[in-house]
Amino acid sequence: MKFLDSTFLIDFLRSDSKAVSIASKLSNEFLATSSINIFEVMLGIYLDSNKSEEKLNKFRDLVNNLNIFSFDVDDSLIASRIAAQLIKDGGMIDDLDSLIVGVMKANNIFEIITRDKHFSRIKGIKVLSY
Repeated sequence: MKFLDSTFLIDFLRSDSKAVSIASKLSNEFLATSSINIFEVMLGIYLDSNKSEEKLNKFRDLVNNLNIFSFDVDDSLIASRIAAQLIKDGGMIDDLDSLIVGVMKANNIFEIITRDKHFSRIKGIKVLSY
């Protein structure tokens, strides 16, 4: 199973050629994201002064084809441990990204498709960049 980060979801919705190309190669894969990523994308849609019902519907259609993992207590424990280690090592990442990795690791997902290189600082996570 591969995890789709917010950057990928946004780029796919914008019909970015690299994201669309990757998506076409993943048609037979089990794909996942989290409720946190949905929040990040929806926040951007709602902040966009040109938001439209079409954008909302397109995102809903995309999300309906993914495995969605919600953030829970186990995820929180994992995320806080990861964030603490990153802070100690001087390589802190955004809090929401720590929560996302908590969701991933709690659900035994170790590959993320993203443009964000900082996920590579987390042991056991393979970043599939585009």
